[in-house]
Amino acid sequence: MVWYPFYVMRPPVADTRTNGPSSRDEVVVADDAEPFRKALVRQLQVHGINARGVASFEELERRLESEPPRAVLLDWHFDGSTAAAVLELLRARWIPVIVLTGDPGGVGVTGVPVLGKPVELSLLKAQLEEVLAGTGHGGATTAQPSKTAP
Repeated sequence: MVWYPFYVMRPPVADTRTNGPSSRDEVVVADDAEPFRKALVRQLQVHGINARGVASFEELERRLESEPPRAVLLDWHFDGSTAAAVLELLRARWIPVIVLTGDPGGVGVTGVPVLGKPVELSLLKAQLEEVLAGTGHGGATTAQPSKTAP
């Protein structure tokens, strides 16, 4: 697979036949690093995934209260701390999680997939399909760093 930088992709075309997907169909990208969060949300949208970013724990909590997402892509160092507390909140609500981190070897968590940053979109999409199907969070992690852009 050829990996393209984020800025090469075209924006998604809006579907005017419907009012759009509900937020229950969303995948939330919880990452306090704005450039990464915005780029990943954009890439997911370009590939047909309804995605939205949140920058803080409070914003994520509000999102969960209003209408829970289908899944959360969670930065391990989200909002200045490790993601352990956020993971507990998401697990209590039965929301699938994929942890994203710049240091996959330093994440001590089981039961959720762990992907290294920068994340290869094809790997992320495959893992997302697995967690949404209920087959991708059985204890094994995939803590392998992704390919970087040439």
